Amino acid sequence: MKEGMNAAQNTGNVNLDFVLEMIPHHEGGIDMAKAIIKYGTNEDVKKIAQNIVTSQEAQIPLMQQLKAKFEKEPLSTKEDSQNYIKDYDEIKSTMFKEMESVPLTGSADETFLRQMIYHHEGAIAMSKNILKYTQNAKLKSLAENIVTTQSQGVDEMKNLLKTMK
Repeated sequence: MKEGMNAAQNTGNVNLDFVLEMIPHHEGGIDMAKAIIKYGTNEDVKKIAQNIVTSQEAQIPLMQQLKAKFEKEPLSTKEDSQNYIKDYDEIKSTMFKEMESVPLTGSADETFLRQMIYHHEGAIAMSKNILKYTQNAKLKSLAENIVTTQSQGVDEMKNLLKTMK
C-alpha cells in the first residue's frame, strides 16, 4: 500500500490523482483485512474485516473505470492541483505515521483494529480533500460514500476495542 500510494505521480488532474491514490489505499486495506481473517481469533473483528474486503473490492472497479475516463480529461488548474497534492501529502504522511506507531500488543486482532482505524481515517481525509475540488458526480458520490461508510467503520472498531480490554 505504502509503495503504491507513494508511487502515484501528480498528474495535474485532481480527479485522476485521487483514484490513482485511493486504488492502492484500498488494495492495502483489503490485504490487511484478508490477513486478519486468516490469522485473527476474534469473530467480530473477522466480520469487520470481511465487510472491508467486500466493500473495497466493489469500489476498485469503479475507480478503475473513472481512471480511464479521467485520463482523457483536461488538467485541473495549477492552483487546485498544487493545493490538492499539498493536502494529500500531509494526509498520507500522517496516516502512515499513525499506523506505524501502533504498539504491538500480542493481539493481532487489537493491532488490526488500531491500524485500520488510522487507515480509515486516512481514506476519510483523502475523500474530504477531493470533495473540495471535484465537479464529477460519480467521484463525488464515491468520496461521500467512503466518508460515510468508513466513519461508521471507525466508530464500530473503536467500540469493539473498548470491549476487548
